[in-house]
Amino acid sequence: MQKLIHVNTLYTIFMSYSRNSVWLQFVFIGYQDIIVNFTKSN
Repeated sequence: MQKLIHVNTLYTIFMSYSRNSVWLQFVFIGYQDIIVNFTKSN
């Protein structure tokens, strides 16, 4: 139940910020950088 509340909180935060496409692009680019760095390190 605690996990469900946590997911709902993250979802609410994401939806509130999703109106800002620049913020989403920033997160997506940062997420891609993390994946690339993680892939290179392995």
